[in-house]
Amino acid sequence: MITTTITHDKVNGTVARLSDSHRWVGSTLERYGFTWSRAHQAYILPGTRTWAFDPYRVGRATHQLRRNGFTVRVDVDNTTPEADPIADELDRLLDIAYTAQRLGAAFQRDQRDRADEITERHRIEVQGAVTAACDRLYRLAERLGWDLPEILHINFVLNDAWVAVGLPPF
Repeated sequence: MITTTITHDKVNGTVARLSDSHRWVGSTLERYGFTWSRAHQAYILPGTRTWAFDPYRVGRATHQLRRNGFTVRVDVDNTTPEADPIADELDRLLDIAYTAQRLGAAFQRDQRDRADEITERHRIEVQGAVTAACDRLYRLAERLGWDLPEILHINFVLNDAWVAVGLPPF
């Protein structure tokens, strides 16, 4: 028998994990707003990471699953953690992204105003700094998933920096 465990906390949000894959259970969860997250290897309810548990929204999905003979367990933890490691990491990466964007703007200004003073070594260092920030974003997005609005915003800011330092758009 397939067991669906739905957990909620303020670090991961509402996550539904299946004991075994089943197409009908997955489509039922998707019908009620869950989406598959490769990062979690489970179904998540987007936008619930920093919010309290929504029993009505999840209750409809659990009712439908139970009515069709599937076991569903719900664990809720609405306490606010002392530290949110994901939010802290996203804040640090956003600071790095804005720094890279300013670096890209300064590099463009230097290319426009004093292009003869920019050395190849300086260009490589600037491009390396922006590339390192992008690599850090990709590692974090692989863990958390590209579906977070914060990840998409950081990607947008880093894309500006990437193009500003003379790298081809991604």
